[in-house]
Amino acid sequence: MDFSNLIEDITGNAKADKAKNLSYEDKIYKEFTDNIMKSQAMRIQINKYQGNNINELAEMLLECITEMTSDTVFYQQNIKKIKTLD
Repeated sequence: MDFSNLIEDITGNAKADKAKNLSYEDKIYKEFTDNIMKSQAMRIQINKYQGNNINELAEMLLECITEMTSDTVFYQQNIKKIKTLD
């Protein structure tokens, strides 16, 4: 599953935030709400998933968890485990 269009949205939002000169609290709130919206879109795709590849599904789940928590280390550690199962 390719979530690159969502990543592009994040990058664009970060540039827009700089231009708006938002307060720290506003930036945190915006990041939190952006992460919720992205994870909702990802969860919809996960629920619609019809494939038989459990590793692909696991990767999608890791990406979703990472978006919700902003914990990239979790993703990096566990994606390695999934890749070794292929």
